[in-house]
Formats: sequence, structure tokens, C-alpha cells
Amino acid sequence: MFSIAFGWGTLAQAAIEPPAAPLDAPIQVTADHSSHWREGEYDVWLLSGNCRIQQDSVSASCREAVLWVDHGDPVAGVPGKVIAYLETDVVVDYGKRNAQLHDR
Repeated sequence: MFSIAFGWGTLAQAAIEPPAAPLDAPIQVTADHSSHWREGEYDVWLLSGNCRIQQDSVSASCREAVLWVDHGDPVAGVPGKVIAYLETDVVVDYGKRNAQLHDR
């Protein structure tokens, strides 16, 4: 599961929760450049250049992103999650619902 927050300039912001994908659907992330560190229970990824996040039919793309990854607890049945902050030329595509959200 992933949640997305993104900003437009300095005045407008939006937080969205895409339609739920199956919990066992993998989350795929690609970018031209990345940095990684650990903050508490989260793995944090700073991404830049051609960033793309996809789970099932829901995808998001942008130029820059920060991801907070919580791996959950597979033994206890707690699913992992990704919280994503997206910036610059953000497009969220809901796939099967045939709807898109743009920051332009």
C-alpha cells in the first residue's frame, strides 16, 4: 500500500490515498538517482530524475520524491507500506479507473 503527498510551488498542496491495490501486489520504484538512510522504523529514499512508483494498476511519476518505507512485520501479519512525497511534474494515474491527477 502506498500513500502520496505532493506540493505545487509554495502555495498549493494535496494529499491523496490512491485506490487500494491488493496487499500482496509488489510496489516497484525507479529513479535515475537515489540516496538512502534509516530514520527510526523507516528506510528513507531520496529520489531524483524520472521517478516512478507503481503498485498494481496505480502509478505515480515525478522529477523528485522522498519515500518512507515501513517493512511491516510479516511474522505478525502486519503489511508494509510506502509513504511518498512527490514534487515537480507530478502525475498520478489510477489505471483501471482511467483517471489522472496532474500538478501542471
